[in-house]
Amino acid sequence: MSTKDLENQLQKLGFSDHETKIYLTLLDMGLTSTGPIIKKTGLHRNIVYDTLNKLVNRKLVSQSDQRGVKHFKALNPEKILQAKEEQFNIAKALIPQLAKLKKSEKVEVVIYEGDEGFQTAHKNAINYIKPDQTIYVMGAGGQKFYNAMGDTIEYFDKVRNKKQNILKLLSYEIRKDEFTDKKTLTRPLIETKYLPVNFSNPAGTSIYNDKVFILIYSNPPIIIEIISREVAESYKNYFNLLWKIAKK
Repeated sequence: MSTKDLENQLQKLGFSDHETKIYLTLLDMGLTSTGPIIKKTGLHRNIVYDTLNKLVNRKLVSQSDQRGVKHFKALNPEKILQAKEEQFNIAKALIPQLAKLKKSEKVEVVIYEGDEGFQTAHKNAINYIKPDQTIYVMGAGGQKFYNAMGDTIEYFDKVRNKKQNILKLLSYEIRKDEFTDKKTLTRPLIETKYLPVNFSNPAGTSIYNDKVFILIYSNPPIIIEIISREVAESYKNYFNLLWKIAKK
């Protein structure tokens, strides 16, 4: 292995550029004072002194005093492995303690019932989501959604258009006619795709940043709102997977 390769490998183990040069120099020279190290490495004496102290503190280099002159020697290279094993053991013991300190994410659940609750949930969501963020909808409700929203749909789209929130709708081919009517086509900033399946789910899912809506088109309609970044991310990943295989 070339000197350059050795330097690269040592730096991967956490050696700085100066530590690498001086450590390899000591391995080659054996016991020596600082003068020959300065001469061979071409480094400034202050850098050499400072780096030697660091290597001594890391227990990779020994220091001795001979007739008032400090001498240094690289210790057995196995010290590098021992130091890494010691770090590993510290980390191994520390991880469970750190895990206890990590607070589990708080998950909030809110339930909205009836047309009024359905509309309130969507008003809150469109006011909550930030500009230019995308809204993801799986199993879009079509006509049932419009019935539950009533005139609130106009407010919802007005705010969404102002904030430039694109609405990605994912539905089923069996319900395609419900999404190609004038009401849907005239809504702003909508992208629609369809899954090639011949069944229709009586429930849908909407994702507004870290909020997830489970929309149940019962009578009366119900929305289960889940506020959790982790849950929202998992649903978004699922949406993106289905979006790739869906067709326009």
